[in-house]
Amino acid sequence: MTYLKPNISNQKFSEILKYHISENKPLSMSRFGDGEIMFIKRCLPLRLKSQFCSRWGYKLNDFKIGENLVLEILNRSLRDTDILGFMNSENDICKSLNGCKKEIWSLPKEKITSLGRSKEIMVCDHQVSRSKELGNLNNLKNIINGNKICLVSPRTKTLKNIKLENILDCEINFINVPYEYKLTDRDKVLSYLENINENIVILSLGLLGKDFPSYLANQKGKIALDFGATVDAWAGIKSRPWFDNLQNHCLIKK
Repeated sequence: MTYLKPNISNQKFSEILKYHISENKPLSMSRFGDGEIMFIKRCLPLRLKSQFCSRWGYKLNDFKIGENLVLEILNRSLRDTDILGFMNSENDICKSLNGCKKEIWSLPKEKITSLGRSKEIMVCDHQVSRSKELGNLNNLKNIINGNKICLVSPRTKTLKNIKLENILDCEINFINVPYEYKLTDRDKVLSYLENINENIVILSLGLLGKDFPSYLANQKGKIALDFGATVDAWAGIKSRPWFDNLQNHCLIKK
């Protein structure tokens, strides 16, 4: 059984992104962590099932309904997204954890092909958005190169307050998706995405939007990237323990 692992370095990913921006060519990237993989394998433990139901608006007895919707979202993303993010067992995060087992942090290649994926399987590190190439705003500014971007996140108020536009030296259209939104609010979020004029879209929506990058790229011609908790760090929120040390280049201190 062949498990997926990154075949694109962080540096190569940044080069691909630069090219697509300069040529205005669509591109999508979504990342899959241990939580998403547990959903795909249908092996979420009871503790996490309870957390999922509380966060996304389900009762525990209705977990199966939510699980099925999440599987639809994740399978669609695995099938249609240009670049998939899976954990690189050689990165600093995995080294700090004494390794990341492929059974927990990856999927067999056969799983992807069974979904009917026709795109080449390109895999970047799950942590690419928190790499120095992308997570460090000074480096990301050089990649964006003054192009307008749209940022979709629950953190927009804080990002406006810190004047993220000035840091990235570009115009930003902020679309706020409240943290309280549930999976059943997906149509509402999609209606926001329909009106995006910017060619570059950065999303931080968790499970709610794992298939939105592929939708925006394939249907709207956008460059759409799943940045996840990196946006928390930009907002000065230490939602991951590594923002204090290994990934403190992402953190903007208020």
